[in-house]
Amino acid sequence: MSHLSSRTLSFGRVLFVISALLLSCAAALPAQESVDDSRVNSDSSQSKNEPLKVVLTGSAPFTDYVEGQKPEGIAVSLWERAAAESGLSYEYSYVPSVREAIRGVSKGDYDLAVGPISMTDERSLIVDFTVPYYVAHVGVVSRDDSISIWGVIKPFLSNTFIIAAGTLFFVLFLFANILWLVERRENELIPDTWLHGVGAGIWLALVTFTTVGYGDIAPATTRGRIVTGLWMLVAMVTASSLTAGIATTFTVVSLSADQIESVEDLHNHDVVCVDGTVFEDFIRVSGGRLHTAPTVAEALKMLESGEVRAFCDDYPVIRHELHKQGKQTEDLTLTELRTRDDYFAFCLRHSRTGLRRQVNTAMLHLRETGFGDTLMAKWGLALKK
Repeated sequence: MSHLSSRTLSFGRVLFVISALLLSCAAALPAQESVDDSRVNSDSSQSKNEPLKVVLTGSAPFTDYVEGQKPEGIAVSLWERAAAESGLSYEYSYVPSVREAIRGVSKGDYDLAVGPISMTDERSLIVDFTVPYYVAHVGVVSRDDSISIWGVIKPFLSNTFIIAAGTLFFVLFLFANILWLVERRENELIPDTWLHGVGAGIWLALVTFTTVGYGDIAPATTRGRIVTGLWMLVAMVTASSLTAGIATTFTVVSLSADQIESVEDLHNHDVVCVDGTVFEDFIRVSGGRLHTAPTVAEALKMLESGEVRAFCDDYPVIRHELHKQGKQTEDLTLTELRTRDDYFAFCLRHSRTGLRRQVNTAMLHLRETGFGDTLMAKWGLALKK
């Protein structure tokens, strides 16, 4: 009997241990789930407790930043409204280069970058993006080099053309002297004095060169005919070369007056863009010679000074700057190239999934309520959908 009770007691202990293990596992599951939830929402709770480090970047009309003044712009207004709806606090800093802002976000120096930040596959490898808030196209502004009187005359004052014309007149003067030496004693049409005799030789050379052939002066000796015949051959070759040079000069003048109206027109031209923007690769792929400037205003200065042929940036950015500086004149031509779409969004670190969810929800709500349309209209832009 005691042996049976001992077995029953051992079996009871085993059941107790198994029950305890099952209860421990059941208790651990909710705890694990709550740990996972806390991890997912950790960045959201942190954002609510601590101000977000938001870096503003880019140019007006999307980011209009002046030291000591309240930031303005489409991207700034959109972010501030979205942050207010999400209950997020933040503090601003500013860097002019979009590339620098993206690098700072990827390194953890900033929580969020706000501005005209184009979404690209290369950038998506190091940062995450919110939903896009605007679709822009490429803008190209170039000088209006219309043909003028000076524009036609200027190429003929180049060193190359002057040297060619000088060489022609030297050869013509040389022929006139040789003709005078061999004809002055036997040709009554060639004066014996040097000045008048060379003048007659130059006249004969000119009418021969231009194929007019008045016949008022002609060589009378065999030596004179030989010299004149050689001059005819030289004149024929020289006239052809000079005609081709003049035609080329007019072609260059015509081409230089053409406006930049397509991507192909950028080929072999000096083109500037703002440093750190996606237009660096755009200009290289288009075959242009890349130049960079720190700001939009500096890029326009390079264009106006003649250092570059064109300036590439987002169309609304260039249009806003031209309007701001009062330079929408006939001297500059702005063209919108609809060859590619640039989607603007805010960027943040890949790990900030909770923050991204909050901002996306707020931005989608603002889009649905028409806030985006009102904001774009305020800055003179149409919302691209």
